[in-house]
Amino acid sequence: MRCYDACTRMESLSVTPISKASSMKRVGQAGRTGPGMCFRLYTTDYLDCMDDNTVPEIQRTDLTNVVLSLKDLGFDELVKSDFMDQPPDEALHKAFELLHSLSALEEGSDDLTQLGKK
Repeated sequence: MRCYDACTRMESLSVTPISKASSMKRVGQAGRTGPGMCFRLYTTDYLDCMDDNTVPEIQRTDLTNVVLSLKDLGFDELVKSDFMDQPPDEALHKAFELLHSLSALEEGSDDLTQLGKK
């Protein structure tokens, strides 16, 4: 699973246990376009310990491109926006910080610069 650490500003692929929802999705995909089966290599006790859902991607990825695209579309209050799955505040602040350091956003107003629009 792709994960982003806002402190180090690095993305990594890490091995993580799947969720119950992901497990059920894989069962549904087996045999969809041709003969197939899904084998689960874990016990029913482990199934009870699994998370119900996978962590949403917006909560585990770099938001710099998302912030830049939303600013270009005219969304101004991203930090106060009502996201379906709220991203971590630190990830949003780090995205703004990086965009400021790249001169893609105006200092103080968070408006896009000409470079940011490009």
